[in-house]
Amino acid sequence: MLKKLASTGRNLVTIIDPHIKLGYEVSKNLEANDMAVLNKEGKPFHGHCWPGESIWIDTFKSSAVDYWTTLFQNNTEFSGDATNLHIWNDMNEPSVFSGPETTSPKDLITHESVEIRSDHNIYGMTYHEATFEAMKARYGNKRPFILTRAYFSGSQRTAAMWTGDNMSKWEYLKISIPMILTQNLAGMPFSGADVGGFFGNPSKELLTRWYQAGIWYPFFRAHAHIDARRREPWIAGEPYTSLMTEAVKLRYSLLPLWYTKFYESSLTGTPVMTPLFYRFPDDEATFAIENSFFVGDLLVTPVTEEGAEKQTVYLPDDSKYFDYKTFEVLQGRGEHVVDAPLEKIPVYIKDGSITPRKDRYRRSSKLMKYDPYTLVVALDTNGEAQGKLYIDDGETYDYEHGDFVYLDLTFRDGVLSSQVLNGSMDVSNTLERVIILGSESVESATAEQAGQTRGLSLESKENYIVVKNPGVVMGKPWKINLL
Repeated sequence: MLKKLASTGRNLVTIIDPHIKLGYEVSKNLEANDMAVLNKEGKPFHGHCWPGESIWIDTFKSSAVDYWTTLFQNNTEFSGDATNLHIWNDMNEPSVFSGPETTSPKDLITHESVEIRSDHNIYGMTYHEATFEAMKARYGNKRPFILTRAYFSGSQRTAAMWTGDNMSKWEYLKISIPMILTQNLAGMPFSGADVGGFFGNPSKELLTRWYQAGIWYPFFRAHAHIDARRREPWIAGEPYTSLMTEAVKLRYSLLPLWYTKFYESSLTGTPVMTPLFYRFPDDEATFAIENSFFVGDLLVTPVTEEGAEKQTVYLPDDSKYFDYKTFEVLQGRGEHVVDAPLEKIPVYIKDGSITPRKDRYRRSSKLMKYDPYTLVVALDTNGEAQGKLYIDDGETYDYEHGDFVYLDLTFRDGVLSSQVLNGSMDVSNTLERVIILGSESVESATAEQAGQTRGLSLESKENYIVVKNPGVVMGKPWKINLL
């Protein structure tokens, strides 16, 4: 199965939890070698979780972490030599069904005779970090993906997280946005919520609206309880299937923007998904807004109310905000009531920005690796715009040795240009299209790169201009002149 998935550029994420069923070879080794969490009598603690009676690995102990690493190596029982396998660490608070508050008793003993009441909050992090190190040892130079339910300060370095078992109700869709914004502000940017809700069965309208909101979570995943009805987008029927498909395509097309924001976050700790007050702290009204946010320079206000056909969008300044689909302008600081039928996600491009994307849809992001880029240039009142684009191979640690490019994109005085700010990767991707919003009429365009100049085709629309197939290589400096 893993080989078949790999042939289509797909990966598999499997659940591995810290509780190990009694009698299993792994649990026997943990008990025999003093690598299990102990009860107050100093014996391996036995509790109840998904497999039945279980013990818990003590990932505070280096010996336990070393043993854990051996379990994930190539050519073991753990999926042979597959390289498209990643891990989801669930139930790692730790969750103990037979324990108080469904977690571990406070008098359990971890490393160096420390009661778990003292280190409970970081147990989950030690566990997912042990898994990260194990998978890193397995894959060498390839980056592993780890998803965790429990986390602590520092978890952002090695794992994504989600908000846990929510419900298929409108109020859970609504609250997911401030929850994920809070995670971003707290330094955990790779966060999300179960799209559609974990418990229960969402209506088709709720599921569609959740997809339209969920594609803006930094960690985007649909997930449900085993007893919930099947809810894949293709099951819903029209118009819901097409609307959810359109939302997922939008997410994939904007992966260059997401990847760039994650790169910047890894350097500075800045949120990937930002509340309005983060960008506009002098506007007191923004501190009360929980349903609207920025991803890059895209202002997003998902619909989270049942039956809504309108949405109130707050603009925090007097910039021009271009509708993402129609490019119509919304302007004027304050509240605006906009049309938001089921087929509409209120998304606006702030002026003065350049947004990178890829417009060829594939079966997986891996198959998009060599696809060309599109740049959406939204000019401000001075006729200027700027943006950034980060590119690496998307899989390895070669970026640590300079194998990447971080590009500075600017539009000024009728010239769109790209300069390499950092990195030296040989990037072969080309620029397929430039969409310019807010521009006056343009009669001609030329592209310059490596001392060569060539004329370009233009398509002028009522409120935007398309520069067709500039063909410049993204990894080297270039200019496009509009005349």
